[in-house]
Amino acid sequence: EIQENHSEIISPVILTILCGRGFFTDLQYFSDVLFPIKEAILAVEANHSTLADCYINLVKIVMAIQNLPIDKYKGFHNECIKKFNKWFEEFNDPIYQLTYFLHPAYKGLELKFGTFPFIANYARKLWQQIGKSKESCEALITQLQIYKEQKENINGNLNPYTALYTI
Repeated sequence: EIQENHSEIISPVILTILCGRGFFTDLQYFSDVLFPIKEAILAVEANHSTLADCYINLVKIVMAIQNLPIDKYKGFHNECIKKFNKWFEEFNDPIYQLTYFLHPAYKGLELKFGTFPFIANYARKLWQQIGKSKESCEALITQLQIYKEQKENINGNLNPYTALYTI
């Protein structure tokens, strides 16, 4: 219909692209990347947005980019990775990692190996800065470890740190 009514805006090159078999597949892949970006922008603009929301949305964007077929979209994939690595470095802050770890919906899922000690030490530092004792810091680290392992029972008692999220 567009070609019949508006032939001046449809060049043969554009028509060839539109009729190509991969055009709509390409659009779907790009849409799969743009959707989490749109969701991230909306989440950040929301009044109830938290640092954890920002961090989680960055992770979702990275996952969408990682799911692109690298052989077909290598240039786009590499450019996205380069840009998001730059932005991710801005969020590679211990406070963001701690909030992600503590977020009840994610509980630090998919944290890189070795990240937990870094997060635990940061939590210990914050705990000490607000004047808590060494014993209290050790109890906090134990609680974080239990939360990380998502143990439901401790010595036969319900774990108060995960019980709310086990239903």
